[in-house]
Amino acid sequence: MIINQPFTITNSVTVSDGGTKYIIGNDKNDNKFTICIYQFVFKENFNSKRIPGRLYFNDLLIDIRSDIEKNIVEALEKCIVKSDLTEISFSSSLSKIKDVTNLAEANDIGPGFADSYLIKLILDYIKSDLYIKNSEKFK
Repeated sequence: MIINQPFTITNSVTVSDGGTKYIIGNDKNDNKFTICIYQFVFKENFNSKRIPGRLYFNDLLIDIRSDIEKNIVEALEKCIVKSDLTEISFSSSLSKIKDVTNLAEANDIGPGFADSYLIKLILDYIKSDLYIKNSEKFK
């Protein structure tokens, strides 16, 4: 799988199912993609299509600490967040969202910051020990 950087993020979604998060966008060749971290709060929501707490790119399960995962993380760290009203780089938004604790607070900062906050949550999780622990828990 080739990850064509840079990514432009056009939308993000949090599902009230225990924490599933989606990031939607396109790459430099205008190929659309969806990045998903499937919820890991409710083990009973586990189904054969998605493993709780794992990273998916266009519905493909991404191996933990693989080169593809590293490419996705790098692309997200360098991405542009685009809304109808603005376009901001994710890296430049970090200083404004560093103390934010929820999506509503991020949204109050301005257009695109809720998407940036969700990207930050996903990146923090993928880089964490919890990500590894959850992968072992839900095999």
